[in-house]
Amino acid sequence: MGQKMSAADRSSGSPSSSGAESAEQDDFEPWKICWEVNLAFYEVASGPQTCLVCWKTNDYGGGVYRSTLWMSVRCWSGHGQGNFDGCEPGATPGICARCDQDYLLDVLKGKHACRRKGCRRLVRVNEGMVRKRLASAPQETLNSFSALVERSKVFECMVHCDEVACSDDGPPAPTCAHDQNVCNDCVRTEFEGKIRANRLKDLKCLDPDCRKEVPSKRVRELVGPETRKIYDKKLALTSISKNPKFRWCKCGSGQIHAPGETSPEWKCLNCPRQNCYVCNDIDVTTCAHLRAVNAARKHQQEQQRRAARAALEKKQAEERENTAATREHLARTSKLCPKKDCGLRIARAAGCGHMTCRGCTTEFCWVCKVIWKNRVPLHLNTCSLAATKKTTLAELDKSDYAKGWQDDSRYDDSADEGIWLLDGHR
Repeated sequence: MGQKMSAADRSSGSPSSSGAESAEQDDFEPWKICWEVNLAFYEVASGPQTCLVCWKTNDYGGGVYRSTLWMSVRCWSGHGQGNFDGCEPGATPGICARCDQDYLLDVLKGKHACRRKGCRRLVRVNEGMVRKRLASAPQETLNSFSALVERSKVFECMVHCDEVACSDDGPPAPTCAHDQNVCNDCVRTEFEGKIRANRLKDLKCLDPDCRKEVPSKRVRELVGPETRKIYDKKLALTSISKNPKFRWCKCGSGQIHAPGETSPEWKCLNCPRQNCYVCNDIDVTTCAHLRAVNAARKHQQEQQRRAARAALEKKQAEERENTAATREHLARTSKLCPKKDCGLRIARAAGCGHMTCRGCTTEFCWVCKVIWKNRVPLHLNTCSLAATKKTTLAELDKSDYAKGWQDDSRYDDSADEGIWLLDGHR
């Protein structure tokens, strides 16, 4: 630590009343903690010294005690603060007595920027170096300072202007020459919107004075899992877009069209848009290739419609013929049930002329079709099967009969050859 400080030297290095009075009341306790820590860094300084804060040069002659705490200050990139071009010839860097009173507290508040050219980061206290110097200090002092450092690790988000705790992530791009000044939530919201809008080239640092491109690995870390899948898919599309047969669609999707110019039309798999391989950016209505494709397709569709119509008409004609033939066959081989509201067609295979309808269970004579009420046989007097149980058409009660119940004019009577009835049914 250099020479041992005398009482007089301690007096010259102690905070002046004006410095204490200038500290805001809310900052007094933090300021006092910082001053106690600062005292542990006092060493003898001699000769001319240029202040790193006010840039004034003081000549300390044979030597006075000055703080070397500034040597324990680094930016996030690790830049030391002693190498800069502001020192007068022959002078060494340091902190003057006036600036020294608030220097450490101002560093914790983020009031000092890195002096390295091109670096926009703020300087922070290297806690490891401070702990090493405070090894013999009271534990209470070390604990108080550590707590103060933790409370100071905040920054103001330039999007919503609220204080946010510093993270270990730093700014979005490793090449950013500034500290984190936009919270991860705001970066995530911004990046996810740009990814969904297919604006991958705009995934840059949100600081308007930086705008460095953010690496894909860092983008994946910042966005949510669903957006990450979309991002990976779009990255893959960007990669395969280098294929000479790859074409982009205006919807933001794209694909490889293997046939190439031999079959210029391609349809996007993501949207129904029709595209031309040859003149990809020209509207469909003005593209000669697609007009020719559409005309050929229209002609082919018309040919297919005509062929389908002809096939349908042929099938319908065959069905009509089959239906007519079926009806004719049924008319020649079957009769309608005479019962009102039944109308079931009945075919007789052979044998007895006593018929029972399977639909309504009505019993009747097959030849004259007179219904047998209450299972009592009855025939028209013109029936070939009639004997004693007969009536005339005029006398017959037709209230239970269907309209046209006798109309079996197309029935082939030769099918009834050999028909018979029991004597009791005649």
